[in-house]
Amino acid sequence: MIKETPTSPPKHYETERMAFAAFLVATGKSQIVSVRPTGNGRQVVFILSDPPSSSVINGFFCGRAKVSALDFSNALATLKSLTYEAHKAAV
Repeated sequence: MIKETPTSPPKHYETERMAFAAFLVATGKSQIVSVRPTGNGRQVVFILSDPPSSSVINGFFCGRAKVSALDFSNALATLKSLTYEAHKAAV
């Protein structure tokens, strides 16, 4: 079950899926607003600037989406760093 849902305000979008967040950032569909730890402290929620369209979501999860490997790799590295910092700040 996909857990991504729009948040308040409706322009922001939350996901716990790092790969999907990296895809949205790498393709320019959204920007990272913040990263916060979840209640269990082991995962984080990525808060992104814009909710993706249903076609973008379907394209990613059905394997039809295309993205530059370099841009995706850079976005993943950024998200990993932000994840580390969010966990470090929560301790």
